[in-house]
Amino acid sequence: MKVLAAAAVLLCLVLLLPVGVRLRYDGALAVRAALGPAALRVYPPKPPNYKKLARKQARARKRRAAAPPAKPPAKAKAKLSPGQWKALASLGLEAAGSLPRRLLVRQLTVHVACGGSDAAAAALAYGRAWAAIGALTPVLENTFRIGRRDLAARLDYQLEGFSWLVELDVRIRVGTALLLGLKLLTRLIPILLQTKKKAVQAK
Repeated sequence: MKVLAAAAVLLCLVLLLPVGVRLRYDGALAVRAALGPAALRVYPPKPPNYKKLARKQARARKRRAAAPPAKPPAKAKAKLSPGQWKALASLGLEAAGSLPRRLLVRQLTVHVACGGSDAAAAALAYGRAWAAIGALTPVLENTFRIGRRDLAARLDYQLEGFSWLVELDVRIRVGTALLLGLKLLTRLIPILLQTKKKAVQAK
């Protein structure tokens, strides 16, 4: 009985444990996974140990030399269309918004810089960026609990094209993450089956 009680307490503690993802993109992507107060770098990976890498590559060359002839290349996997990607994003927002307690976004920063040699085109892109921010803000507010927020666009005629700065810090409890995963899975299966059916018909 004591063992069951201890297991139940341990399970509750695990389900209540906060986990999260910290993401930053400023031309290069950096991702860190958070477990409680601790953070672990996920991407980019740490620089390799070149001595170990050289030994691993040498072993791989020996295995390839002793291996039987290579098998025919595998068939290409079915790819999702832009419409399906949009549907997936909508499903993700819908599933996140349907949770008993909305996900916590501790920090959300999106800075868009619009530039280019054509001042009129840059100004038009600047206006569209602000319009996109205005349309996206209520969707985010209705789906997530947002802490620090900084969404902005600016003009920079010294810049060619666009420049992005995105910082995102999302926190969720393990139990909520499992519930969200279950909701997403039940909605994803029809889309994945449809993609597989189209791939079979295209053969």
